[in-house]
Amino acid sequence: MSEFVKHPSGKTLYLAAKRKTTPTPANAPKSIYLDREIIEVQVFDSILANPAAVMGHAAIEVRGISYNRQLDGYHREPPWQYIREQASVRDIIGVRLWVTPMEANKLQQELERRVKEGRRYNLLNNSCSTNTAEALELIGIMAHDPRGLPTPITPAELLAAVRKSSRVVGERKYPKGWKAGASENW
Repeated sequence: MSEFVKHPSGKTLYLAAKRKTTPTPANAPKSIYLDREIIEVQVFDSILANPAAVMGHAAIEVRGISYNRQLDGYHREPPWQYIREQASVRDIIGVRLWVTPMEANKLQQELERRVKEGRRYNLLNNSCSTNTAEALELIGIMAHDPRGLPTPITPAELLAAVRKSSRVVGERKYPKGWKAGASENW
């Protein structure tokens, strides 16, 4: 092994070893393995008979808890219980996204902070979809159209923005009348 190169400073550099560090060519894309968790952004159809739900509703499930902002405050419920209850009166679309465990921690802490804060409901800056969008954007997931007004964020706008994320791993539809059945074990 007598290969050497001359450094611009004039010093002679000798080759000490040659090692192949990856099984793929240098210009091939490499897989990066990350721990991932799945969250679900749930967007609910409107209920015309209920003035508070005319624009629809939004919630977010993180680590087995559905967080949803309603007129009377924040609610924390098991997701299947909440979806079953809501699907009796309206359609629901759940967009599943991957996040890292650190992002899931940050998201859950932010949602828990909002629950404890107990701020009064406000359609413009403290509604179900605004809270969900702000929490998602805290971890770098775009959840509203930046070309429009910053508030209010409607459930439809939230759904349109989240569906375009590169983190989407799937979508679930819970049609009106959904009872879980065999698909509860997804």
